[in-house]
Amino acid sequence: MSEKKTGGAGSRAGKTSGRGQRDLRVRVKTAKGRKLSSKLWLERQLNDPYVVRARREGFRGRAAYKILELDDKYRFLLPGARVVDLGCAPGGWCQVAVARVNALGEKSGKAVGKVLGVDLKAKRAVMSLLAIEFEPATEPPEGYVTLHLAGGGAIRLHVECIEGELRDLGSAWETVRRPEHADGTPGDEPAKT
Repeated sequence: MSEKKTGGAGSRAGKTSGRGQRDLRVRVKTAKGRKLSSKLWLERQLNDPYVVRARREGFRGRAAYKILELDDKYRFLLPGARVVDLGCAPGGWCQVAVARVNALGEKSGKAVGKVLGVDLKAKRAVMSLLAIEFEPATEPPEGYVTLHLAGGGAIRLHVECIEGELRDLGSAWETVRRPEHADGTPGDEPAKT
């Protein structure tokens, strides 16, 4: 089934020229400090139908449609497959791969795959981190750090030494009970030594 664009209020995008098929283009005014190339890129981005569609369907970028089209044609993202996406930011390909290889185990009766996305750029996690576990080795301070992910996935790292600082970056959670230290002092006060 193909969608036919019509003028007026029935249009997919909601804004048409009123003369028929084409939607109105978004025009970007040059702003102080913005180069012409930046203005043109922004204008192309705002008018790209795949960018609009990706935003509407919850994908991280328009490239998700490229991997969907390739997989529809060649069928390489099968349930149970293992996928490594190098240079994965912003994560659209990983989003598609997680669903297609059944990495979260949502398709019962199908094999569960694994997806690993690696990139130098910071990005939001595709799979949620549930827990971090440390298992000491026979030779301290060496050990193994296991990152437990949603859907049963896990990453195990061999480490020689861990030095870290734990900070709560979020707002306080509403709770019925307050944590206590082993010596009985409330969680918002330092423990007595």
